[in-house]
Amino acid sequence: MRAASRCGPRPEDATSIIDFTRSGVNTAIAAYITVVGITYSLLLRHIWAPQGLQWIVDVALHDLMPVLFLVYWWCAVPTHQVRWADIPLWLLYPVGYFAYSMASGAMLGRYPYPFLDVGAFGYGRVLANGIAMLVGFVVVAGDLIALGRLRGRAAAPAAR
Repeated sequence: MRAASRCGPRPEDATSIIDFTRSGVNTAIAAYITVVGITYSLLLRHIWAPQGLQWIVDVALHDLMPVLFLVYWWCAVPTHQVRWADIPLWLLYPVGYFAYSMASGAMLGRYPYPFLDVGAFGYGRVLANGIAMLVGFVVVAGDLIALGRLRGRAAAPAAR
């Protein structure tokens, strides 16, 4: 468990409002990056065909990094400390990103992802897409919390 605290800034040295050594923060990041990997694989991978170095970076970013972060989360983060009550706070980032995407898309006339393109789908469908993504995030976050708690319960008898 000490490895996790050495991976980020020590709380007394932190100038950030986010303490990246907290289990909840790391679990939120694990949920975010898992949703990114799943979304890219299911909805975005088919819209372009990177070649050479772009392909390597694409695979590293969307396939390798989610898996590596989940391995880090499983091995180094004390996941039994994560609370179900944290999930609503974790939703601020995806909701904020969705709002930013809608506002910037309305101003610029282009959206970061095809499933958020109001010009192609209209606000109703894009809102439904955003809600579906949010539900998916809640499911992934809940699964991670459940896994962390199960791991904590399994480790507790072994520690006695």
